[in-house]
Amino acid sequence: MKRKLVSKSAFLTPRFLIFLFLCTAAAGSMLSAARLAFFHPQGLTNVTVSGSTGADGGYATLADAFAALNANPNQTGNVISVSIVGDTSEIGTGATLNAPTGGNWTSLTINPVGARTVTGTITAGNALVRVGASNVTINGLNTGGNSLTLSNTTVSATVGTSTILFVTGASNNTVTNCTILGSSTTAVDQAGGNVLFLTIPGSNNNTISGNSIGPAGTNLPTKGVMGVSFGTGSNFNTIDNNNIFDFFSPTTSVAGISVQQASNNWFITNNRIYQTSPRTFTGADLTYNGILVSPGTAGAATITGNVIGFGAADGSGTTVIDGSTNRINGIAALSTTTTVATSIQGNIVSGFNQTTSQGSTGNPSAFIGIRVGAIAGLFHIGDVTGNTIGSLDGSSGIVVNNSTTTSNSWGFVGILDFSLQNGDIINNNNIGTITINNGGTGTGAGFRGIHNEQTTGVSTTIDNNTIGGPVDSASAGTGTGGPIIDNVVGTYSMFGIGNAAANLTCSGNVIRNMMGNAQATGALNMSGIVITTVPTGVSTISQNTIHSLSDNAGTAEGTIYAIYGNFPNTANVVERNLVHSLSITSTDLNSLLAGIVPIAGSATYKNNMVRLGLDAAGNSITPGYSIFGMFELGGTNNIYFNSVYIGGSGVASSSPTFAFVSLLIDDTRVYEDNIFWNARSNASGTAGNFAIALEGLTGVTSNYNDLFANGVGGCVGLSPGLTGCTLSDWQTGTGQDANSISVDPEYLDPNGDATTGDLHILGTSPCVGAGLTIAGITDDFDGDPHLDPPAIGADQPTVAPTPTPTPTPTPTPTPTPTATATATPTPTATLTPTPTATATATATATATATPTATATATFTPTPTATATPTATATATATPIATPTPTPTATPTVTPTATPTPRPTPTPRPRPTPHPRP
Repeated sequence: MKRKLVSKSAFLTPRFLIFLFLCTAAAGSMLSAARLAFFHPQGLTNVTVSGSTGADGGYATLADAFAALNANPNQTGNVISVSIVGDTSEIGTGATLNAPTGGNWTSLTINPVGARTVTGTITAGNALVRVGASNVTINGLNTGGNSLTLSNTTVSATVGTSTILFVTGASNNTVTNCTILGSSTTAVDQAGGNVLFLTIPGSNNNTISGNSIGPAGTNLPTKGVMGVSFGTGSNFNTIDNNNIFDFFSPTTSVAGISVQQASNNWFITNNRIYQTSPRTFTGADLTYNGILVSPGTAGAATITGNVIGFGAADGSGTTVIDGSTNRINGIAALSTTTTVATSIQGNIVSGFNQTTSQGSTGNPSAFIGIRVGAIAGLFHIGDVTGNTIGSLDGSSGIVVNNSTTTSNSWGFVGILDFSLQNGDIINNNNIGTITINNGGTGTGAGFRGIHNEQTTGVSTTIDNNTIGGPVDSASAGTGTGGPIIDNVVGTYSMFGIGNAAANLTCSGNVIRNMMGNAQATGALNMSGIVITTVPTGVSTISQNTIHSLSDNAGTAEGTIYAIYGNFPNTANVVERNLVHSLSITSTDLNSLLAGIVPIAGSATYKNNMVRLGLDAAGNSITPGYSIFGMFELGGTNNIYFNSVYIGGSGVASSSPTFAFVSLLIDDTRVYEDNIFWNARSNASGTAGNFAIALEGLTGVTSNYNDLFANGVGGCVGLSPGLTGCTLSDWQTGTGQDANSISVDPEYLDPNGDATTGDLHILGTSPCVGAGLTIAGITDDFDGDPHLDPPAIGADQPTVAPTPTPTPTPTPTPTPTPTATATATPTPTATLTPTPTATATATATATATATPTATATATFTPTPTATATPTATATATATPIATPTPTPTATPTVTPTATPTPRPTPTPRPRPTPHPRP
């Protein structure tokens, strides 16, 4: 049917057109609908068609051109060109292109000639351009002065409202280099958006690339690109290299890209998703999603190389989200197949500033960088190319201003996994430059770097992630660089990596420069790696570096544990980890710093290095806090080849310190080939600084260790009924450590800062050759082979000393080595993974201090309330007993909006020295 034309020209009246038609017919020619369309109201052809069967010619609108093509069903083998040579104004239900029923074209290409706009206020529920055909390319070119803008100005929440709509099996189509504008306000999971795939059967193998996708005028859409299908689904579509911006509604959740039901195996790559102006939610519990993927249990997705946040495509500016209890998810993959992994690689989530009062945990947390598996799915996150959330160098970051007063809520989560699926991988990701503020009144917003909320029986791998950017020693504690900073003063916790109950492989991670103000008494305020619920299988925690964690606990009894080993009775391993430079500030001197903490179950702890008592700048921590290098609260453990150093001088002592302490009474356990050196030195007070302390001796095997305590207040050992402070006293009183020594192990630089400190030993160390070979432990901290006999401690120097030292019966230290020592450290000899030139420094002067161990010394701090911890299997503490933290109240993450709270923290047992005779 010919389209009726209305002209502003006096010549193009209906009477004139009829006259023209009659004249042409008399001449033996009839105008087709395409020819008639040549006479546009402005007297110009806006669209031309060539290469078709029966539809070549000029048309006023894109709808007219498509109608002519639809009217000619046999386009077999044609290469069709549709040129937009003038701006068009589409009406009604827009321009619809159907698949030819008599034979398909080889290709149909739509290009602009000049800078062209196709626009219209299309009936709600329809699209400006509707494609039900295949092998169609819409290319806006963006070269040589040619460009194409497609704009549907209709503001509507009616399902189907869109600018470009793919339907009815449209496949192998491409839309590229266009500006696609729209104002659909449909809900985040309802069909609508600037680009919409709404199909039965599915639309497959389509590509949306290189486009700018944003609002029509000042009316913002709720979604940039969306897919929702039925039946066999819409499969293998690609959304690549688009700028998707300024999608928002104050009253509903929004998404830059929303992939919903039966939109399977999509590729979402290299897009930039951002806001150019601040946005404010007025409704409660609404979510701003960069990319939202939930195709269901038959679909997966590949999400790579996207940049989510900032205020422009070039990475400048900031996406600012405000209002009520809003949430932000950079990438959310909620429900996917469990048979094919959804791959999330190389994405950047940064450049955000959020203000909210959201006070939840788990899935509804205020800010989540990458969130997966609220319903189902299998996920590989960063195993090919790591994702970045914030930045490690401070070049960009994320600020969360959270005014919640709900205790122990999660203000920020870098990566949250709740898939409940075996085989998830979270590797190589970077999380840094994160700041949490209180929004004026907040007291409860905490931090989780990576949280694995999996159930028992499944296994997860979390390897080679970095949480917290570098901070050099000159600026340690100042917040420069890329640290994690929680400025909220209140009741919450900060965990680098948290694992709920999955069997965990956690290796090669760096967790550093976390700074908080958590002030909950009797709770675990901060931890590098924590397992909150006992798994059922085997876990391995290896080669992680955890350092420079600091908390201002105010007046509270604060606690920091670097590694919280909560295991079942299986063959778990904690090995080759490096812990150093933990610090706390509190007026409560019962506050506790602990390096590696066996909580429950069975594990082998081997080849670990722990340095405590000094902060990240290498300064002594002088308040008299409790400091425990390794703190055994529960389990049947084997503890081999560990190197521990407790340092600090000028201490106003109040609480005892231990290189190693165990509260176990009669469990079977073995401590061999360890260096337990407590060099902490008191300026005042009478609290002791012990190399080793054992609550009970039944089931213990302890031997071939270096037990050294040489500072003021130093004492080799503490155990019920023991008198005296020398190695000989310990051997006589316990019946243990017959072949152990008590000498300076000659660490390279135990008192250095976070960059230069080093617990490797010189080749001249008396620990070399003084150890016992342990079957199955063939390598040291660096992976170098142990000699036979091996060196005591985590480091096996490659150069053997001459002569080989013999065990000494007293704690008399060896002379300080000079700068001419021939042994040098390996490149991994620093406390940070980056080697530095200072790694060759000789042992510090504190190694030569004369111990003050005397048989008459009495160390009697005021005891605190005795309690049984809920997180451990140990009995109520006996003579060594003060409170012990459990992980802070961490609600069980559920798919519902309201998580079920876990019990509140309980006190923790902790050793109190016995009076000396």
